[in-house]
Amino acid sequence: MDNDHREGVVAVIERDGCWLMIRRAAGIKAAGWWCFPGGGIEPREDPRVALVREIREEVGLDVTVERMLWSWQKPDGSLQLSWWKVRLADADQQPVCNPNEVAEARWVAPTDLRRLEPILPNNLEFCEAYLDGRLVSE
Repeated sequence: MDNDHREGVVAVIERDGCWLMIRRAAGIKAAGWWCFPGGGIEPREDPRVALVREIREEVGLDVTVERMLWSWQKPDGSLQLSWWKVRLADADQQPVCNPNEVAEARWVAPTDLRRLEPILPNNLEFCEAYLDGRLVSE
């Protein structure tokens, strides 16, 4: 894999009609920005395994990956992200933020996503695709 090309996974975790959103911690790329939880795929790592690992690392939740919903590529090709529908292993779990990665976590209705400022633009693109019914179908 080219060192200038990164791949990542993004978790869409829903509870009571709201999505889990995080604000990125100080000291990391895009610090202070809101986004869905997720992260980078390590070399030769399966995307589903990466997603389970990243969610556990960022917000301490145990999840089951259900299916891919949407993908996005940065215009210069340097970053490829895939959004996945993810289910909590235990519906009563609450996120516990890893302060090295996550400053805050919040459950947000899809229609209220634009109220999070600043929010990473590709997360809004996903939300628009979701609301318009343009996600990957099974």
